[in-house]
Amino acid sequence: MKNEQICSMVKDLTPIYYSNQTSAFTKETVDEHLSQCEECNVYYKAFQQNKMAATEEIAKEKTNFFAKAAVRMRNRKRKQFMLITGLMLAFFICWNSTFKNTIMVSSSMEPTIGMSQHCLINKLAYTFQKPQSGDIVYHWADDISGYDMNRIVGVPGDTILIENGVLYVDNEVFEEYKGKIVKTNSSVESYSITLNEGEYFVMGDNVENSYDSRLYGAILEDDIQGKFMLKYKWRNWFVQSEIRSTDDVEGNEE
Repeated sequence: MKNEQICSMVKDLTPIYYSNQTSAFTKETVDEHLSQCEECNVYYKAFQQNKMAATEEIAKEKTNFFAKAAVRMRNRKRKQFMLITGLMLAFFICWNSTFKNTIMVSSSMEPTIGMSQHCLINKLAYTFQKPQSGDIVYHWADDISGYDMNRIVGVPGDTILIENGVLYVDNEVFEEYKGKIVKTNSSVESYSITLNEGEYFVMGDNVENSYDSRLYGAILEDDIQGKFMLKYKWRNWFVQSEIRSTDDVEGNEE
């Protein structure tokens, strides 16, 4: 076989020879020819360098690809974190603007709300409507310089009468306290009051042991901070405030 033909054959075999995919005989033949032919040896070295450069370029492209992918992933995670954080912040702002968590530390609303019972208050309940008779409200009481929770038994315009242990509202027995002995919490036999505009008369469901409007009088509409929604069991650290008990008030008075 002529030398030109052998050189052409070796050049054709160079790719598979470089990747070690030839048979032992072919490899031995090409090795022998490269050691004898300067032209083919230069060709093979150039091919080898090109392959190495191409391999390096591919490796560099892969490195750049994964680096860019890592940056994109970090940016995506950062955006997801910011989105979740923003949603959580918006949720807590809306929650705190709408609801209030508190704990009942007196027995004035038993058995409806027991002592140490956690409660959820809707602070926006009366944004578009007036408090109604029968509602349990969370309100400020000047007499105890704190917040209290009681049931509305009288609204503006109502006449409240406590007589012979019975609570009357506009001459009708108050339905929720029917059958209960309602005291005046004073030395008089009967108690009567007509509520003015913006005044509400509140009482605790534990009518025989409740610190309410029978002692500190009617409360104002502006004193009502929200409506009782539900009671639940939760950890104490979740509670934002506490309602003062009648024991604390009596202790302060002494």
